Amino acid sequence: MDKLATQQDEASEIDWETALVRAAIYGLITRSLLYPTADTRKSIRDEIAPLLGGLSSSSPQLDELLAEVLDSSDIEIEELRAAHGRVFTHIENQDCPVHESAYSPGDVFRRADVMADIAAFYRAHGLKAGGLRRERVDHVTTELDFLSFLARKEAYAIKNLGPAEIDECRRSQQHFLRDHVACWLPGFAARLQVVADHRFFVATGSLLSTWLEVDLAWLDVEPATHLTDVQPLPPPDDGLCGAEAGDPLDTPVSIRGSAT
Repeated sequence: MDKLATQQDEASEIDWETALVRAAIYGLITRSLLYPTADTRKSIRDEIAPLLGGLSSSSPQLDELLAEVLDSSDIEIEELRAAHGRVFTHIENQDCPVHESAYSPGDVFRRADVMADIAAFYRAHGLKAGGLRRERVDHVTTELDFLSFLARKEAYAIKNLGPAEIDECRRSQQHFLRDHVACWLPGFAARLQVVADHRFFVATGSLLSTWLEVDLAWLDVEPATHLTDVQPLPPPDDGLCGAEAGDPLDTPVSIRGSAT
């Protein structure tokens, strides 16, 4: 019995460490895609690099890309800001849109349904719209940040809660990947690698693509669909569906909450 208990403790410790590493990788990609600030760079340096530095996984390509993105922290911030602005323009770059709804076929109501489903995932885990970053619920960084949050929540559940809570965290990650992230972010990552003209963002796109392959295999997830083409939004019908009518796609939000 003592040997069995020891094995269970060791398995639990491995699961806890894996959840923390997954949270850190999603967090790294999130911060790398955000507009570069002193705070985002400090977060990478002080919170994420200690967890991921020197990581040895089953994927040499993943390890190399993690090291490349982490080692880019010494690039001048103004250089990164200029490169970020060239890719993620003030008006959404149609060569590399950063919102899931831009890849979703259908009219404005279908796209609103997509955003409502995403928001429902957030609410189910106690997250509210708002916060310091005013991004829509379907923004690439908001969705990736949510997955980082869920992985941290899983780590907390492993240490402090029980099997039911652990399973719920794991299911939420699987379902959110299946229904949203895994459907469009591989296409976004491929576009980013082509559109970006700075090695940091090319490496970030490659890291996102490689990491999604690894994580989907780890969680045994198959995407519900594959969204790779940017979908033009049909013109408003008699002016009733435009921004003046309160287009739900024009509402800026971001997630906030606690894993405890």
